[in-house]
Parts: sequence; structure tokens; C-alpha cells
Amino acid sequence: MKKLYWLLGLIVGWNWLAGASDAVAEHIYGGDISLQKTATAGVYELSLTIFYDKTKLDNTNFNSNLDVYVFRRQDNVQMGSFNLDKTSEQALYGNNAACAKLRDVQLLMVRYTNRVTLSDDQFNSPGGYYVIWERCCRNSSLTNLRNPQNTGMVFQLDFPGVQTKNSSPRFIVPAAEYVCRNQSFEMDFSATDADGDQLSYELVTPLAGYTNNVSVYGLGTSRASYPPAQWATGFSATNAIPGNPALSIDKNTGKLSVKASQIGLFVFAVVVHEFRGGVEIGQVRREYQLPVVDCKLNTPPAPSITYKGRDSSEIARCDNSPITLAIPADMTYGYQWQRDGKDITGATSYTLSVTDAGTYTVVKKFLQKCGTDTTSKAVKVLPPNVPNAAIQSLRTVLTSKTDTLRLTTLPQPATYRFRWSFDGQSLSGASQPDLVVDQPGVYKLQVSLVNDQCPAYDSIRIDRIIRLFTASAFTPNGDGQNDTWEIRNIADMPDCEVLVYDRWGSPIFQSKGYATPWDGTYNAQKVAPGVYQYVIHIFGRTDLYKGSLHVLY
Repeated sequence: MKKLYWLLGLIVGWNWLAGASDAVAEHIYGGDISLQKTATAGVYELSLTIFYDKTKLDNTNFNSNLDVYVFRRQDNVQMGSFNLDKTSEQALYGNNAACAKLRDVQLLMVRYTNRVTLSDDQFNSPGGYYVIWERCCRNSSLTNLRNPQNTGMVFQLDFPGVQTKNSSPRFIVPAAEYVCRNQSFEMDFSATDADGDQLSYELVTPLAGYTNNVSVYGLGTSRASYPPAQWATGFSATNAIPGNPALSIDKNTGKLSVKASQIGLFVFAVVVHEFRGGVEIGQVRREYQLPVVDCKLNTPPAPSITYKGRDSSEIARCDNSPITLAIPADMTYGYQWQRDGKDITGATSYTLSVTDAGTYTVVKKFLQKCGTDTTSKAVKVLPPNVPNAAIQSLRTVLTSKTDTLRLTTLPQPATYRFRWSFDGQSLSGASQPDLVVDQPGVYKLQVSLVNDQCPAYDSIRIDRIIRLFTASAFTPNGDGQNDTWEIRNIADMPDCEVLVYDRWGSPIFQSKGYATPWDGTYNAQKVAPGVYQYVIHIFGRTDLYKGSLHVLY
């Protein structure tokens, strides 16, 4: 009989120990619920995501399936339960394994999923519905909760009736992050929405629910509300991680930020509110934990992003062809490329192929020792653009040796580069969109983006055609006024020939060049008043200037 009592005691003790192991949910780091439309009307994909701490996970506390319960909001009546099977698992990694080991952050994201039918006749309440998953209990080493080892957790999703066609917001996959004390920290905690609904983020108090060390899982009991967890002294939803500033979230972007002042392990909850047409139609609650550790103040040198072997702050492109950004290869460090401040999934190598415009940076971190991260200077990749180098000018002919004209081009952005050349030779200092010229020849313009990228060219020929203006009469009477025949611009044509003929066609004046103007004489005698004819030959030109000239007294 004593032997039988001993066996019964052993069995009871073993069952109690097994139950105790399962009851303390120190292995659960956080989680959330998602409900997504499928291509089949009335059929949805219901998912429960749980973040497990792999260091505390074993066969006794790792579930292959879990039950969630759906309630009607207006009266909290249970509408049914759904069993979700484990469908995927993914290890999550932080920025620096050496720092993470100070708190031994090893996370496993597990998704439990099933396709469920929500019929129009059952799920049509205008007040909507909510999904609940409850579990006891929490990690005993949480810093900011009172009695965490005896405090349950509740993951909750609120969604509208099926007459409102909707997929719930879905939180992005987080990293297994840690926070360095007294160092600024940011983390993307945003969600996406398949319907394009407006999202707003809020830090809230985690829920404790009604589970305990005896009733480990929620059983779908109808509840009017779920009690919150009790914060430890000095902590709250807006001070879940104390610091300057304390943990906060941008309500529009979902970006978490903190400069923590206290070492520990801190739990927090974020609700993403879903609005359509200005009316809230649903919300999703996610719990998560962040460890704050004392990182040594080692900071790696900032990486430098290059393009085609040169440091660049702005890169222009001629088309949508991919370009390659690069950083120096060094296996001492780990790298994470970012676009517009957000991590690019899988972009951890020394090069990055870029097709999208945006602002690119690289976060650099130690791999084998604990330290802070450093970020490169930003490189802005501009949208594709091709300059227009079309030269514009009101005229293309210089009419005298002192004549000038202005060449210009179409309005261009201030960042464009301009280079002028003349007859194949670069013009020093000619780097503006316009150019004043006074010499005949071929002028060429190159317009390019920054760093001489995407060059466009145009050229224009400028000629010099000097036009003569001849006086139609003069009075060689010796009074000092109009005593000689004036030909304007003739000095620009030193190789010209000027001839004057009498009415019989005999030449009475001939000159190579016109350095000495005609004074109205022939053989040192004044010519008779009257009409004379003239012809002016221009060297190198086939055209002639000819006409009538009046000599008056």
C-alpha cells in the first residue's frame, strides 16, 4: 500500500511540475493577431503571431496549435472559436550579437494560421467583433510590471462586420532589437494595410486578462472587459521605458524612439487604429519587449558610400537602369542599407543595386564586440532626368567687329552643370547657361547633371557678316562738315576695294581699303556736282555694294 501511495505521489508531482512549466510563459516575448481577406468571399485568413524567446523554449511549452475566440462587440457574446495550426517560424536577429548577448536576445517568430468562414448572416453586427487569445504568465524578469510571473497576457484584434470588406492592419516583422542605455534608439513598429486605410499608433498598457497559474489559457469566457497589467512604481504606458525622452511612438509613422536611462527588460503594447472615411473600423494590439543593456561606448567609423568609385552626396540618373552603391568591404562589421530611413530587407552586403529614387544610408555595427552603431552620410538618388542643351539666340550673325550677341539655353534646374567651348576649345570660366560672344565660329554647349552625368549637347555656328552703310551724298566744299564720303563699318574691311565712276563709266576714285575717304576730287580737281556710281568689293565675299552717290556744293 505504501508503494502505491508513493507511485501516486510521484505521478501527481510530475503532473504539477509539468503544469508549472507550461504555466509560466517566460518564453513568450510578445505577439499580435491578424485577419486578412482572401479571394473567396466570406473566407479570411486568421493568424496569431507569437514571438518566443528561444533560450526559454522547449518541448513542454512550444505549441503546435492554439485556440482563439471571437466575440461580438455589442454584447460580448462568443461567436465561436478557431483552432490555428503552426504554419511558419522565422528567427529574428538584432543589430549586434555581442550586445544582444548581454541580455541573450534570441527570438523566434511563429505564426499560427487557419482559413475561417465569417458568414454574412452571423457576422453582420454594426458594432463589430473582436478576437482574443489569453495566456498566463509573463517573464519574471520584466522590470516594468508588478508581479509579472503571475500576470497574464491578452492579444486582441478588433474588426468590423463582414458588410465592411476589410483586412486588418498587419504589423511588420520586427527585429530582435536591444537598446543601449543613454544612446538614442529608433525602431520601426509600423503596420501595413491592404485596403489603404488610414493608420494611427498609440502606446497603451498591456492587458493582463483573467488567466492564472491554474487556468493557463483563456477558455473563451464572455467578458465585458480585460483588466490591464499593473505597472511597477514609476512606469506607465507613456513611460514604459524611462529615459530622456522616454519610450514614445510617432502616431503617424509608427516609429518608436527612446533614449533609455535604466537597464532592464521592458514590455510595452502598441495599438494601431484603423480609420476609413474618418471613422475607426478596427484596431490591432501588439505586445513586445525591449531589453536595455549597458553597451560599451565603442563606435565604428562611419561608412562612406561611393558611386563609380567616387564619394557622392547626390546621384542623378539618365534613365531607370539600376545603379550600384558601394561601401568598403570589411568583415569586422555588419551593414544594413536603408532607404528614406527604413531598413531595406536583405540589404546587408557591401553593395546595393538601386532603381528607386530616395535617400540612402548605411548603418554600420560591430559583429564581434558590443558597441553603438554609426550611420553614413546620406546619398540622394534623384529620379531619372535628361537635360536639354538646346541653344537659343535671337540671331546668328555678327554685323561688325565690335558686335556681340548672347547665346542661352532653356531654363534648367540650378544643380545642372554648363560647359561652353569655341571651335573645339573649352572656354575657361564659361559655366553659366548663357554666353556673350563676339567672334565668329562654332560654339558648343554641354549640359549635364551633377558629376557630369547624363550629358546633353548642342552647337551653333556664328558668322560675322559686316554690313556697310554708305552716305547717299556729301558736300566737299571745305566747310568742315560732310567734306568726305562716309562709309560706316568700312574700317572692319581693310581688304576691300572702293571705286567711284562718273556718268560715262570712267573711274574717278579707286582705293584698296578706305583709310583715306574720298574728298570729291579727281586728279586733284574738284569733280562737278552731280550723280556718281560706286562699287565696293569685299574680299572673300561674292556680293557687292553698289549704288548712286550725290556730290553737292
